[in-house]
Amino acid sequence: MADNSLSSNHQSHRTTEQLIVQSFINLLNKTPNHPLKVTDICREASINRGTFYHYFESEAELIEACEDHLVNKFFLFGQQIFKHQTLTSFTKQLSTIHLNFFKQFVDELPLIDVLLHKSPRSHLTDKLIEVIENSGTAGLAMLAPHSNKQLRTLIAVDSAAEVVGLLSYWSMHPDIKPNVLADLLSLSEKGQFTLLQAKN
Repeated sequence: MADNSLSSNHQSHRTTEQLIVQSFINLLNKTPNHPLKVTDICREASINRGTFYHYFESEAELIEACEDHLVNKFFLFGQQIFKHQTLTSFTKQLSTIHLNFFKQFVDELPLIDVLLHKSPRSHLTDKLIEVIENSGTAGLAMLAPHSNKQLRTLIAVDSAAEVVGLLSYWSMHPDIKPNVLADLLSLSEKGQFTLLQAKN
């Protein structure tokens, strides 16, 4: 009985938090680049200020929590994809890897859109580029440890810019199929990884 109660409370907590985030998205879609107030979000969510402050200390903390949620998904994905791989096997699986990557962000596109294009306080672009660059640099060092370090860094930097650019465009045009994005990114990276193989 206690377990069911705990589960119910956790679900209720998560549902209210999601409601606040969705209200934040709705408001920024209605009035892009307009500074929001906690009262605006509470009105949209039909909650009182006390409920909002139970989850977030301020509107700025809400934005940061949304950013951290997305960045953490990137980080966890990056932690997994390079494990038990060689550069050759990784390159052969690029399209599948990228497809899996984009698929996990399909439901996040409305949030990505408002953070990248409609929230003047968001720092999502900088955070995403940093985590992708760091993950890519570390991953390529594992896959091709004897290759040129500067080249690995340049490839990671270029990949970060490409991924964020594609996500940005996709969030504004969600009708694009994830496999199209995956194939486009894979074509670009396969050419770069050929350079690494030659230098490895």
